[in-house]
Amino acid sequence: MTTNHETFMNELARQYTELFKTPDYAFVAGKTTAEELAMTMTDGLTRGTADKGGLGIKLTCKALKLPYTYSAIEGYLK
Repeated sequence: MTTNHETFMNELARQYTELFKTPDYAFVAGKTTAEELAMTMTDGLTRGTADKGGLGIKLTCKALKLPYTYSAIEGYLK
């Protein structure tokens, strides 16, 4: 059974994979993988230490039909 944490992280990695193909994300793509960044961001959102302001998080919330708020994301992940 897949947890919400895993579902969010996998969707975020999918979003980052697409975003890494764009010029706006070229620098980040050269420093890390989509999977590593998704894991870091998902863990940070779970702990309340990450910023949700990036496009990857926004697109992930949209794909998962989550409100784009810290409380909704935190509630989903915990």
